[in-house]
Amino acid sequence: MNKELCINCNEVGSHFVPPSLGEEGFFICKKNKREKDLCVLCGKETKYYKDTHVDLRENYVDGAGQLCGNCSDNV
Repeated sequence: MNKELCINCNEVGSHFVPPSLGEEGFFICKKNKREKDLCVLCGKETKYYKDTHVDLRENYVDGAGQLCGNCSDNV
């Protein structure tokens, strides 16, 4: 467990995601992990992060929110 100071949130602790293959020595702070947006109809995770601008997304409905591909095809 990593007990070093996190450079993202400045807290000490073991709240790091272990490095993935190919990311030698890099840890990602769980607290600052980018979250994916959820489909407003079915609740499934979409391919877009919450901070992705709506103009760069497919299946985004103004006034409603993000749809997944399946729900968008069925609306």
